[in-house]
Amino acid sequence: MTPNLSDYFMRHERAALMLSGGKDSTATLMLCRPWWNQITVYWSNPGAALPETIDQMARIKAMVPNFVEVRGDVMADIQQSGWPADIVPHSMTAIGRMTSGVDGIIVRDRFACCYRNLMLPAYQQAVLDGCTLIVRGERRAEVNHNRSVSSGHIDENGMEHLLPIYDWPTDHVMQYLRDTAPELIHPAYAEGAAGNPDCACCTAFWNEGYTPYLAKHHPEAAENRTRVIAAVYGQIDATRGDLNP
Repeated sequence: MTPNLSDYFMRHERAALMLSGGKDSTATLMLCRPWWNQITVYWSNPGAALPETIDQMARIKAMVPNFVEVRGDVMADIQQSGWPADIVPHSMTAIGRMTSGVDGIIVRDRFACCYRNLMLPAYQQAVLDGCTLIVRGERRAEVNHNRSVSSGHIDENGMEHLLPIYDWPTDHVMQYLRDTAPELIHPAYAEGAAGNPDCACCTAFWNEGYTPYLAKHHPEAAENRTRVIAAVYGQIDATRGDLNP
């Protein structure tokens, strides 16, 4: 069920729409088109966006009245805090490296990286800009979504949250985009990926189909991704110890 969007936009003069270029945030953008004059579209560019994502964002920027790019430096953050991974052996964390004596790369969980380099910067900018409504494309059908927040939730900064497509099934999202804005669908979807990598350097989200897409179009990024994942699996095997069958 889609919330009554008019009610939300009547309550707020300034709204922030968080855009990643993925199917859900793009569908949310198109659904909110009648209120674009009240919306500022925020894109967290981590400094390692795919060229095709940059092109996609340029098209969207030309469409909407208000667009803000929040630029970050994910590679500097990775150097300091580690590569994102879906499974994190204790000996490969920053603290674990100091205590275990194991050499090699440092890793952290996927959300620690996404939060610092994607979610938090755009949100903080929206708060600074005086937005009082935040619009996001989270959906119940997605494995990874914030279950503590729903439409109408007001957070610690007084920001009200709106999740317009929360109850939409995936096939409905894709059909809606094909009907309303096929030119804005990220090319990763056409090649079997479940989403678009926010960062070319992403080494997490192992079950999203990123590796084949990167291998075809960005082989250096795919090679690094494979290297990091292999290192994690190697340390997992070493950590299992007597749990091995």
